[in-house]
Amino acid sequence: MTKLFYIPGACSFGPHMALREASIPFSLQRVSFVDERSGEPIAVLNRAAREKGYRAVYGDNRPFREISRKALVPALLRDDGMLLTEGSAIYQFIAQAAPRKSLAPPEGSREYYVFLSWLSEIASRVHKAIHVISHYGLSGDIREQWKAGLIECLDRAADLIRRTGYILGEFSLVDLYAFMNWHVAVDVVIGDFSRWLDIADYFDRISARPAVSEAIVTEGTQARYFRSIVGVGR
Repeated sequence: MTKLFYIPGACSFGPHMALREASIPFSLQRVSFVDERSGEPIAVLNRAAREKGYRAVYGDNRPFREISRKALVPALLRDDGMLLTEGSAIYQFIAQAAPRKSLAPPEGSREYYVFLSWLSEIASRVHKAIHVISHYGLSGDIREQWKAGLIECLDRAADLIRRTGYILGEFSLVDLYAFMNWHVAVDVVIGDFSRWLDIADYFDRISARPAVSEAIVTEGTQARYFRSIVGVGR
């Protein structure tokens, strides 16, 4: 059975939602962080914890590097033993594993390459910006440059949503990836949702999908803020 290594409320939440959308049988294996020296659990992997030293563990306190040398989530262990460790690859695999669900445009079509483009752009311009800003304490012009690139990408996605209801015109896994990162960007980088209030119904529609609701309930309190993006900053 496919296994997803995850941290509640982290970027592994996207593949978690996607697996449920695809109705692919899977199991969840939680990953946690502990202090490098004491072995005590770390509740929040902030800058101070990183500087002090930490390691990722799973199961009975086993080193996560046994599974992935990157020691990062998401990590998806396929039925055939292959490990996928990048979100964009994981979303493509899930879409192709459930073709009848139409979670991506047909492979090889023009629309499919737009799908790939959005996966790559969200990873490199939104997800990366969130990571760099939140974990490395950027300030001044450098922070603003990363933030501006992130907002520009989300603004273009918002324009597409205004015109067609979804980023690609029909629901796809790109919407789940954007939904997750949009929440974190508002919460961690931007601080309010005011520039996108006119597409609030899009987030309501995504959060109301059974797969999304199930993932939120399963991951618990750390994922519940994915329901509340529209109220931030109002």
